[in-house]
Amino acid sequence: MSFAPLIDADSGRSSSWKAKNSAAYVTQVNPTTGLPYTTATGGAPVSIVSSGGTEAGVNYLGQLRVRAESTSLFTEEFDSLDTVNRWTTKTSGGSVSAAAGALTVNGSTTANAWGGLQSQPTFQAIGLNFLEFGGVFMFQNTTIANTKRFFGMGTIPTTPTLTTPVTDGFGFELDGSGQLWAVLYESGVRSPRSVNITALAGLANNVPIPFIMGRRADTLLFYVTTNQKPDAVIPLPGLDVTALPLAFLAVNGTTAPAAAPTFLCFGVGVGDTGCNAGSIKDPINPFWQAAVTKPSTAVTAAQSALAVALHPSSPLPSTSQLPSALVGGRLSVEPLGIPGAARQLTAGAASANTALTVGAARISMYARNADIRYSVGSTSQTASATSHFIASGERLDIDVPATPNIAVIRAGTTDGVLEVTELL
Repeated sequence: MSFAPLIDADSGRSSSWKAKNSAAYVTQVNPTTGLPYTTATGGAPVSIVSSGGTEAGVNYLGQLRVRAESTSLFTEEFDSLDTVNRWTTKTSGGSVSAAAGALTVNGSTTANAWGGLQSQPTFQAIGLNFLEFGGVFMFQNTTIANTKRFFGMGTIPTTPTLTTPVTDGFGFELDGSGQLWAVLYESGVRSPRSVNITALAGLANNVPIPFIMGRRADTLLFYVTTNQKPDAVIPLPGLDVTALPLAFLAVNGTTAPAAAPTFLCFGVGVGDTGCNAGSIKDPINPFWQAAVTKPSTAVTAAQSALAVALHPSSPLPSTSQLPSALVGGRLSVEPLGIPGAARQLTAGAASANTALTVGAARISMYARNADIRYSVGSTSQTASATSHFIASGERLDIDVPATPNIAVIRAGTTDGVLEVTELL
């Protein structure tokens, strides 16, 4: 809520102020410049502070940092499990399943068993924009000895263990003693900078809890329940692999656990605060995006069906290309062609077929002396009284098949000639 400026009768200073919840925030404004006062110019500094104690950042130009909500890169509601386009199961003795809006990850009660799931698309933070991960998770039992449960972003190894559940990645990890960690793994080694956040998280059995992560080049942020203030911060993570999939895992140790380590996820999503999701993409699977190549670089089979290639000599910023329609990097739009063979086909009382030049793409026809009927095809043709019609003195231009044949017959009682020009 905004209010009219307050004016100091002695100094002439004005202030703009707003009410947030039950607190008012006031900024003194210089009446001459219209800019906020700083301490150096005699004004009292005023901070905008969240309920969690975080101050808003204002740079030396007086600009307040704000940002839009993240745009979606990936969402999953777990009504079913699409293992063709979206997910890859990682199980041995354990299991994963999805139905009615819930993913169930189960490590079983077998020693050295695991149940896991990894997304097929990978996600990477770009510059100082945040890549955000969020989901709602629930543990039926938070303390199960000889087990470990992980969810976040990372690569699950061929044989995960309690020591190495993830090769490269970061996320939330619940160990066998019920301790919740914000963890970082690099080349199969758990970073000593991982943070125990058990006391802050307030885990309880059978209680759904939101978990959120933010990642950019210089930091990792971990939140439980609310994103007002991070429960853990790992600066300068230095990930060995930066493009990572989503990962969910329950794994057992060499001693069989007394109960199966399980957890549920009621939906998960990945977003990008840099609006890097804006692109030509599939509406159902937005991680399928059009590829953009550098100048003179050919489109590869591994790229999306639609590619955008930058041409070095083009005055346009880019050229959209469908690979199957390109010849030498250019898309042909020529409607006619180069004149080839010229033919004079007599249309008499009986049908007569002529094989045209293989490779002729089009023909131009002119009927002389009489109305004529004709039939075109890829093999020998027979024209009849119900075939296509061209009137005397009429010209038609048509496409023909790769191995063109044309048959002609007069339409009345007078013979005619069909003048045919092949266009290459």
